[in-house]
Amino acid sequence: MAFTTLDNWLRPTIVAGMLACVSACAGGEVLDAGDDNADGTMGDTVAATDTATDDTATDDTTSTTGTTDDTTTDTGACTSAGCACDGSEGSCDDGLQCIGGICGTPSCNNDGVVGSGEQCDDGNNFEGDGCDNDCTWTEVLDVQAGRAHTCALIEKGRVRCWGLNDSGQLGYKNTENIGDNEDPAFPGDVPLGGGEKALSLSVGGSHSCVYLMSESVRCWGEGGSGQLGLGNTNDVGDDEFPFDVATVNINSDVLQVLAGGSHSCALVGAGTVRCWGLNSSGQLGYGNTTNLTVPLTVDLNLGGPATQLRAGEDHNCVLLEDGKVRCWGRNNKGQLGYGNTDNIGDTETPGSVVPVPLNPQGIPDGTLVTDIGLGHSHSCVLYETGDVLCWGDNFYGQLGQGNTTTIGDNETLATLYPINLGAKATSLSLGKQHTCAMLEGGQVKCWGRNLYGQLGRGDIQHVGDDEEPADITPIQLGGTATALSAGDYHTCAVLENHSVVCWGFNDYGQLGYGDTQLRGDDELPSEIGAVPLF
Repeated sequence: MAFTTLDNWLRPTIVAGMLACVSACAGGEVLDAGDDNADGTMGDTVAATDTATDDTATDDTTSTTGTTDDTTTDTGACTSAGCACDGSEGSCDDGLQCIGGICGTPSCNNDGVVGSGEQCDDGNNFEGDGCDNDCTWTEVLDVQAGRAHTCALIEKGRVRCWGLNDSGQLGYKNTENIGDNEDPAFPGDVPLGGGEKALSLSVGGSHSCVYLMSESVRCWGEGGSGQLGLGNTNDVGDDEFPFDVATVNINSDVLQVLAGGSHSCALVGAGTVRCWGLNSSGQLGYGNTTNLTVPLTVDLNLGGPATQLRAGEDHNCVLLEDGKVRCWGRNNKGQLGYGNTDNIGDTETPGSVVPVPLNPQGIPDGTLVTDIGLGHSHSCVLYETGDVLCWGDNFYGQLGQGNTTTIGDNETLATLYPINLGAKATSLSLGKQHTCAMLEGGQVKCWGRNLYGQLGRGDIQHVGDDEEPADITPIQLGGTATALSAGDYHTCAVLENHSVVCWGFNDYGQLGYGDTQLRGDDELPSEIGAVPLF
């Protein structure tokens, strides 16, 4: 399950100020409200800043009337036609437009024919319909795959969902599946409330949550365990829109919200965490197994400020400011990483237990963890070196070690070597029994269970059970991936042209192609085509 990151255009000044305050108060780096990589469900998108050196030329001219200093400042940035640009104000000269990352003359005719300087041309002047009125693609910022439904975060804070809808998890005031015999474009955007815009999105088992620009959290879908945080166990979205009910009262500044299997968590304040919903295995972390229908005002004892939070099916992990990792919740397969199968959080708090002993072979002491990924019963970390280490359930080779031996249930992680990926990873997303990594350059590899083609290899052969991920080639996506999310039995990616492609299990239309056929089992994602979102 994965978590989506904030998009640059949506980072409001108030959030930036809040994060800066957190940094000052916590005495460390600014906390990033992003992951990702995402969704659950459920890596961080980093905006690159180019700083030009100011070359200052001073012409000192002496005359009979005195000395005149004429100072001219030149940023050195190329902003004329043909120069690279990032779309920000001033990145191109007046009269030019940033088109596909290059400054050029706008030539959008909206005549239905893609011409020079146009990314697309649908023949109309409508915004947000897949091709905007400036003839550029409507930006899909992230996709999140859940148990059997999928949601996309679209530019300007819009959300669209499709797949299984038995509890209203799609948010359209009904329980009709979407994507099984119609396109996800059909119902339009999820109604979030007048003027509300989603900054981030997380999809859980059968519920969905968004963090809004108003700095509030809204959840909908299955509520039987209190995972919607509304003080009851009612479903939302089955016969009302998400905006018809209250937002979640977290009583603190929210930095990140995550939807797990049947629980939800938020990273708040100065790196603290609050969880609510199902608590059968102590996944809420309060030292008991009592479900909560609203977030408590009591922060979890984590043993230090957290900078990143991840939620799996029934367990959670945080990356602490000091670089350590703590996990709690269900541990039947050793997914917490402590060399046993004892749950944590049911009779103790996460902070009362030592951090996960991340001391694998081949990783130098002091190497920082940069990302965490959680699945149903397995967990992974990404190191700053691009190495990946996984532990927990390994029935289908989802740990990527070339065997099916469960790790973490009766041995420590010191026995492990990092996965042989054949490349450096940049982010992680874990499904129920498969694991995916985005690699440098936007390539993707997945391994583990493949009964439904969820690995995207055009077959149904498991990977990782008797071979290593380095032995396989990256998935043929038809483009470079910018976001990635693994659901229970399906996987989705956003490509650099802002299209979405999905593959794997599709009984409920969770792939979004208007049918219930598997994809990826005998065809490659590059052959599937884009999900018709617009």
